[in-house]
Amino acid sequence: FFALSRIYLIKNDILSLRKELLENRKKEEDDGALRRLAAGVKEEKVKINSLFLNESGLVRLMEGLESLGKNFGLNLKISSVFAGDDESKPRVSFSVEGTFNQVFQYLYHVDNFPYPLSIEKSFFQKMGASKEDGKKEGGKWQVVFDVKLESYEKS
Repeated sequence: FFALSRIYLIKNDILSLRKELLENRKKEEDDGALRRLAAGVKEEKVKINSLFLNESGLVRLMEGLESLGKNFGLNLKISSVFAGDDESKPRVSFSVEGTFNQVFQYLYHVDNFPYPLSIEKSFFQKMGASKEDGKKEGGKWQVVFDVKLESYEKS
């Protein structure tokens, strides 16, 4: 009788340990899933935050506009930057000069800029043609832009 009683207790201990082991494995799986979820959320948060600019991000925006202009061989002049107030979004006014093809391609890329922008105004103006411009390209063009940054957060 003593041996059967001892076997019964050991059997219950084994079942209890198996149950505990199963619960621990489930907790480890849940922890792993939460870690993967948190890592995914962190990556998405970085992507989303890169779309929203603050005061220091305005500099990044202007550098991006200048870099884009250089890629197309354009002269870019920033006229004004209004950082905005509590009720309005920041605005940047600037102009570019180049051939019609260059300024039109620039307009297209500004419209598809990585930051959500609203082009409030774009005004094309043909400049006087100089001898170095040549007749082939149709002279110089200037486009004046007034853009509003839609994704801006005050810090």
